[in-house]
Amino acid sequence: MNGHAERITSTRWPGVFNRWTLIQLSLLVFAVIAVYGQSLWFGYVNYDDTLILNKRWIIYRELSWEGLREIFTPRGMATYQPLRQLAFAVTYWFSGTEPLGYHLVNLLLYLANILVVYFLLRKLLQLSMASSSGRAAFWAWLGTLWFAVHPVHVESVAWMISNKEMLAGLFFFLALLSYIKSRQGGFAAGHYLASWLFLLLGLLSKPSVAALPLVVIAFELLYPRKDTSLKEVGLKIAPFLVLVAAAAAYYVFRSSAFTGTLLQSSLSVHFFTISSVLAKYVKNLILPVNLSHSYPPPFFSGEYNWRLVVYLAVDLLVFGMLILAIARKEKAIAFGILFFLLNLLPVSGFLPISIFMADRYLYLSSFGFIFVGLLVISRLWVALADRQKARRLFVFTGSVFLILLALLSFDRCRVWKNALTLWTNAVRTYPNFQFNHYGLGNAYFESGQLEQALAAYKTANLFKENFSTTYNIARIYDELGDSAEATRYYSKVLDLYTDDMTNQPEVISRTYERLGMENRLASFLLERGKLLVNNPRRVGTIARRLLSMGYPDYAIEVLAGAAEKAPPSSGLRTLLAEILALRGDLDGAER
Repeated sequence: MNGHAERITSTRWPGVFNRWTLIQLSLLVFAVIAVYGQSLWFGYVNYDDTLILNKRWIIYRELSWEGLREIFTPRGMATYQPLRQLAFAVTYWFSGTEPLGYHLVNLLLYLANILVVYFLLRKLLQLSMASSSGRAAFWAWLGTLWFAVHPVHVESVAWMISNKEMLAGLFFFLALLSYIKSRQGGFAAGHYLASWLFLLLGLLSKPSVAALPLVVIAFELLYPRKDTSLKEVGLKIAPFLVLVAAAAAYYVFRSSAFTGTLLQSSLSVHFFTISSVLAKYVKNLILPVNLSHSYPPPFFSGEYNWRLVVYLAVDLLVFGMLILAIARKEKAIAFGILFFLLNLLPVSGFLPISIFMADRYLYLSSFGFIFVGLLVISRLWVALADRQKARRLFVFTGSVFLILLALLSFDRCRVWKNALTLWTNAVRTYPNFQFNHYGLGNAYFESGQLEQALAAYKTANLFKENFSTTYNIARIYDELGDSAEATRYYSKVLDLYTDDMTNQPEVISRTYERLGMENRLASFLLERGKLLVNNPRRVGTIARRLLSMGYPDYAIEVLAGAAEKAPPSSGLRTLLAEILALRGDLDGAER
């Protein structure tokens, strides 16, 4: 049977494809479409969808010179991801803001990832297994199917704005595959340059691709070539490190996604959180149930008890397996574990980031986990060579496992249908997390179901009264016509307001206005205007509002500070002159 398979495999079609490869890839495409095809009819989930719907982002969607300039030289972006924005622009060109186009792009990108994952796995298995290319191809196909239907990837595919995960993954896998090919038959400059270019494209899609040079170093150490010196390897990897260092410098000093402070404000708690998250990622890969797009932080949900011992034990087991694999010269298993760990580094929270845990963070790392799993399974298969019943049971168990994963992914994908399904699932999975109830309240509010939204917001406030939640409760009471309750909650909003809430000016402004506190509102607008001295458009808006409220002196004070710095085209000097003239200060107006 094996000989027959080898004879068929040797009949090759042009290039790297043959009949069996095309059959295998067709089955992979079918599996992906069977699981994710439903997402083409999904809508928005009201969770960061402002990146598509908000009018201020539309300039990033226009395929014009001005639009391209905004894409590649952005202002006020959390991270520099121009290729992600360019993908949005292309999608906007043929789909506008219709969800279908964005889901279709994600599905096509995922299929492209699956294709590259197959060839990368095949190449690594050929280097790692003393077996024929036909066997390596089969195990690569099995591993790719495992990758394709794993539930931790649902968030990356079904969430419209998560195209950056698949863009980054595609370029990461292409870069590593090209680098490995560059070592065949000496140094292949074309493949090496392609690898460097793919790394650059990956970094322009998502900064977490920065782990690639570390993966390449691990590969060189574990799969050394006898005809290549350590100095030559260093010279090959240096350009990768230079590129990543430049990207890291931008990320730390220019990106608002880098918080710069420990999320938990304590080094020990920060360490325990990272340890807990690593163990949870291992659990989600082995037993992908209770997945969520919104995980409660361990320090929030009181998991620093007996669970912490379990988490630390899992972490020690992972690192123990790595040390054991290196000691026993199990290079392939060591590489897979390092691949998993190194790709978690940028998103582990080691450098503080705003979101501590997400399924999408496993998109790259899961490849290393599956690679190790394939190596273990293939060795077990060889060990059962003389036990046919055991092999049949092995095949049956593996088939059931993959079918269950596909069903879990299919069901998990349905969760992303719309905002209500997403947040209802989050509340059902983690009911003790305040933010999930707040998100469900937002989903009900956006859909016009005010009573349900009110109940969800009030449940969220049972944990701890929250500024935004309380404001939304007040708005709902206003819309329901209960003025007394609305006033009571608007007053609570002011009690909860602190000076560091600089991102809530509109909320405070509307609250003062709703409560009839004109003097407080005018003083608040005056202070806001002084803070926005370098934003002429906002200053002009605030000054006109103060003037319409009957506070011309405040309007003059705001404009006087900004007019000197603003360009003449801003119109601030003209507005200031008009107000001074109305006040009778003709000399000031003339100046």
